[in-house]
Amino acid sequence: MAYAALADVQAINPKRTYSASTTPTTTQVTAFIDDIAAEIDSVLSARGLATPVTAPASFLAHLTHVNAVGAAARAEFAMFPEAAESPAGSPQGDRLWGQYQEYLRALRKDALPVTMV
Repeated sequence: MAYAALADVQAINPKRTYSASTTPTTTQVTAFIDDIAAEIDSVLSARGLATPVTAPASFLAHLTHVNAVGAAARAEFAMFPEAAESPAGSPQGDRLWGQYQEYLRALRKDALPVTMV
């Protein structure tokens, strides 16, 4: 179960439009959302938490944001695949991916909401 929806990714990348005829397509962005959610769940499962997380609401909202940031980064990389091998990369994609990796690090190591442990 994904935590984010296409609208959440769109909110992270408001200047991007996703449709059946864009690169990436809405189908691809939805797959990115699902892939990122699975990665988040694997991190949380490794910490002994049942997934998908359904409460508390504040933690769920955080996971929605993390899921959207990771998927938005993947969408940026898909939009500019030639930049993946470039030293300059995709500045927006690189920024979002770094942010997502930092969120994952925090989920692996930082304290979780008391009701979760």
